[in-house]
Formats: sequence, structure tokens, C-alpha cells
Amino acid sequence: IQAIDAELVNEPRYHEELVAAQAESTRLASALKDAEHELSSLRERKNVLDLKAGQLKDLKTRIARAESDIADAEAQADTHRQRIAEYETTLAQRSAIEEGYAALQQARAENDALNRALSRLAQLQNEERQVERQIDSERSRLLVEQRSLQERIKELAARRQRAAGREADLAVVHTALDELNAVEAQLDTARQSLQDCISQIAALRHVNDGLKTDMHDLKEKIDALAGVTHCPLCNTPLTDVERERVRSNYQDEGRLKGDAFRRNDAEIKHLEQEAARMKADIAGLEARLRERSALQKREAALLQLLADAEAAAQDAVNAEARLAIIGQRIEAQDYAPAEQARLASIRQQIAALSYDAARHEDVRSRLAELGHYDGEKSKLETAAHLIDGERATFNRLNASVAVWRRDSQRDRELAAALEAELADLDAVAASVKKQEADVNTLQAQERYARETLGVARQKLDHCAYLRKQRAEKVTAEEKAREERSIYEELAVAFGKKGIQAMIIEQAIPEIEEEANALLARMTDNQMHVKFETQRDTKRGDTIETLDIKLSDQVGTRNYEMYSGGETFRANFAIRIALSKLLARRAGARLQTLIIDEGFGTQDSRGRERLVEVINSISEDFEKILVITHIEELKDAFPVRIEVTKTAEGSQIAVT
Repeated sequence: IQAIDAELVNEPRYHEELVAAQAESTRLASALKDAEHELSSLRERKNVLDLKAGQLKDLKTRIARAESDIADAEAQADTHRQRIAEYETTLAQRSAIEEGYAALQQARAENDALNRALSRLAQLQNEERQVERQIDSERSRLLVEQRSLQERIKELAARRQRAAGREADLAVVHTALDELNAVEAQLDTARQSLQDCISQIAALRHVNDGLKTDMHDLKEKIDALAGVTHCPLCNTPLTDVERERVRSNYQDEGRLKGDAFRRNDAEIKHLEQEAARMKADIAGLEARLRERSALQKREAALLQLLADAEAAAQDAVNAEARLAIIGQRIEAQDYAPAEQARLASIRQQIAALSYDAARHEDVRSRLAELGHYDGEKSKLETAAHLIDGERATFNRLNASVAVWRRDSQRDRELAAALEAELADLDAVAASVKKQEADVNTLQAQERYARETLGVARQKLDHCAYLRKQRAEKVTAEEKAREERSIYEELAVAFGKKGIQAMIIEQAIPEIEEEANALLARMTDNQMHVKFETQRDTKRGDTIETLDIKLSDQVGTRNYEMYSGGETFRANFAIRIALSKLLARRAGARLQTLIIDEGFGTQDSRGRERLVEVINSISEDFEKILVITHIEELKDAFPVRIEVTKTAEGSQIAVT
């Protein structure tokens, strides 16, 4: 509001600026109108002169084109004059050219006949060479096969010789393999015994881990008995005799678990010695079995060698029979009969052609002498066909040159007149440029004046808007003061010491009662939980807090002082109690409870009580899922989903 009042003080000065801006804008608008009228007149005069300059340019272009056309036409006329002279000379030699061309045609006919005979001779000679190569190829094939069979017979004889006496070696190998098969059966039995021994060791170690945890818990309980004067459950005085009785019970239970631990440890050591002996036996058997691979390879090699010898004997008989047949065919030249008949026929056709190479060479010489008459004959026909057209074109070009010269002279006279009229074009262009600069200056000044006028009007409009805003802000300020007092009261009501504290004080007793009921069932009424919502500070003040206090037969201690099994039972009871409270207040039923592990921290009695509690609250949930790796808990629940790892991946089964 203060800023608005400061701006409204300037409103009289804004009115004076508006009047001055209106007067300046009117003056500049009038001056601009006169300058634009003068510029328009100058532009019209320049446009007329520009049009005539364009006409002059077109005339000069047309004159230059006409001179070029005249030069081209005269050059073309000279070319046609030369052709006419050449055609007349050729036509004067008509008789001699026609006689020479007739002799050329006769020589060509004779040469074509000789060329056909030569082509046929070359074709027959090529066929003769091909057939001779086919006959030689068949003879070479038979010779190659003869040599190959001779080498094959020698190789087969060597293969039969290598197999002599190998049947006895094969019998020795078979005997050794039978002995190793018996060793393999002994090895399978020894491996199974070793696996059973390792499983027993793992089971005993798992039991000892549980016994060690139980003994540690008992030691903590014995240590905690020192300094306890009252029973943590009923708060009655605890005598030395009663304290000693409790300690004696804990010590007896610890000795029993210690004896069991030592028995298991002794059995583990015995089983480990037995496993070491079995591993040594297995190593010896495996060493013997490694000999089997070499024996199997030796057996396969001997069997293959004997089979090759038998096959070689049969192959030798067949090869010797084939070798005898091929030798007879080579000696009698009994091969390629069709090719030999074809060769005789080709040689008869070559003799029947009677081709004369000397005559053919003489005809070729005459063709070379008469060859120029082809060009002479073509020139003669061209001259007779084109001479009349050349004469007509020559006459037409001469007439066109005369017309173009007359038109070009007329264009030169018109161009001279236009050049005289365009003498003032540069002065008019300079005047237009100067006037455009003056108009641009006036336009900028007039635009600035209009902007100044707009700014002045905007300032006055803004002052009117501010007066309206001031009235609205005064009203809003009064309303804000009223609302602030209301919000300050609400902030106190919804703070930590207001409704929040009331809700917590009402919920804590309900959660505490439900949690203690569950703890009583899980610990045989030996553990209790209590929530503290306020505590005293060192300065003597009381602050809001939420601390969890646990107590058992030893007394009340901090949450961190309890064992893993005891804290799990307390956490379980508090979470179930909180879930039930939230479900009741939301008006909905709890659907699912998931318990992941937690049983490993409990002793056998603690696990039994935890299972009993889970079964007792099963009516409060739609479904309860318990996840554990402890085998003995499998039968504690009616339905199980078992997950088993295999070499192909994890598998599930529902039972």
C-alpha cells in the first residue's frame, strides 16, 4: 500500500507529459505526409526513365544479336558455296566411278565364296584336333588307371603283412579291460560311502552350532543372576537359596548340552579320519581307471588293423582282375571307337573342299586396289541427292542477310534517341535517395513520438489500476489479520502436545496389552514389554518420547542386552499387536503375514512356542507364509512349498 501511494504522487506530472507528447506527434505526422508526397513524385519520374533505360538495353542486345546472326549466315553461305563446287566436280566423273564400283562388287562376290570355304576348312581342322585330343585323353586315362592299380596291389599286400600276429595282442587287451570294469564297480561303492560320511559330519556340525548358541544363552542368564534381589515376574524378594537353585538348574542344563557337544565333536573327528581313508582308497582306484583310456584306444586300433587286413585281401583280388582287362585294351587299341570313326569322316571332308590359298590371296589384292571406289560411289550418290538443296539454302541465306542489315540500321537510330532522353537519370536517382533518407528520419521521429504518447497514457492507466488495487489490499489486510489469529489456535491444537499426544496415549495401552498376551504364550509368562511415552531430563523437565522396556525373570533391562532369540520374540509380538490395532481402526481384516527366518535364533522349546503362537493367530489372517531352512519345522505346518536347487535350476513342489 505504501508503494502504491508513492506512485500515485506522480500522476499530475504524467498528465503534463501526455499533453506534450500529443502536440509533438501531430506536428511530425503533418511533416511526414508532405515528405512522402514529394518522394512519390520523384519515384514516378525515375520509374519512367528506368523503363526507357530498359528499352535501350533491349535495343543494344537486339543489335548485337543481329550482327552475330549476319556473321553466322555469311559463314554458312560460304560453306554451302564450297559444297556446291565439290558436288559439281564429283558429278563430272560419274562414268569412271560406276565402272570401278562394278569391278569391286565382282571381286567381293568371289572373295566371299573363298572366305566361306576357308571358314569351313578351319572348322573341320578344329574338330579334327578336338577328336584327336579326346582319343589321346582316353588312352592316357587307361594308362593312369593301369599305374594306379599296380600301386594299389602293392599297398594292399603291405596292409595284409602289418596285421600278421595281432590276434594274440587283442586277447591280452580284452583281459586287462575286464579287470578295470571290476575296479570301476569298487570305485562307485567307495564314493557312495564317502558321501554318506560327509553328510553325517555336516549334520553333527549343525547340531553342535545349536548347542553352542544354547550354552552361550545359559551363560548370559547365569551372569545376570548376580545382583538380582527380586523376582522380575512377581516382584517378591529372591533369597540366596532360590537364586542358587536357579543357577544350579542353568548349570546342569549347560553340562548336559556340553556333554552332547563333546560327544558330537569326537564323532566328527572319527568320521573325518574315516573320510580321509576313503579318499585315499578312491584316489588309488581312480589312478588304476586312468589306464582304461589307453587300453580302449589300443583295442580299437587292433580291431581296425585286423579289419583293414581282411578288406585288403578282397580288394587285391578285384584289383588284379581289373589290371588284366586294362592291359588287353591298351595293347589292342580298344578305346574311343566313336571318336576314331569321327576322325576318319572329318579328314574325308577336308580333302573334298579343294581350297586354293594362292587364288584367295590374289582376290584379296584386287579388293585392296578397288576399295577406294566405295567412297567414290557414296560421294557420287550424295552429290546427286543434295546439290539442289545446297543451291536453295545458299540463295535463302543471302536474302536473310539483306533483311537483317536493314532492321539493324533502324534499331541503331532508335537507340541514339533514347540515350539523349536518359541524360538526367543519375540526377533523378540521387534526388530519390536523398528524399528517402529524409522520409526515414521523419518516420523514426514520428514513431518515437507515438511511443512516448503511449507510455504517457500507460502511466495514467497504471495509476487508475493502482487506486483500485489499493482499495482491494486494504480489505485483504483486514481479513488476513482475522485469519492469522484462527490459524495460531489451530497450530497449538494439532501440535505434538495436542491431538497427536492424545492419539498416542490411547493407542499405547492397547498395543502393550496385545503384545504382552503374545509374549506370555511364547515365553511361558517369563517376558513382558512396556512402552514409556515421557521421561525426565537432567534439567528436571519432562519430554515426549517412545521407549521400549523388556523384562524377564532376571529383571528389566535395555532392549540391546537381550539375546537374538529373545529380541525376535519381542519384535514379533509388538509387530502383530500394531498390525491388529491398525486393522481394527481401519475397519479391515489383516490379509497376509510373512515371517522370513528368525527360527534359527530360538532353541527347540522357543521354536515350539513360536509355532503355537503362529497357529493361534491364524484366524486373524487370510494367509500366513513362514520362510525357513530348518528341516524339523517342515511338519509343523499343514501346507509346504519346498524349493530345491538342481543342476538345471531351482524347482518347487507344493505338499
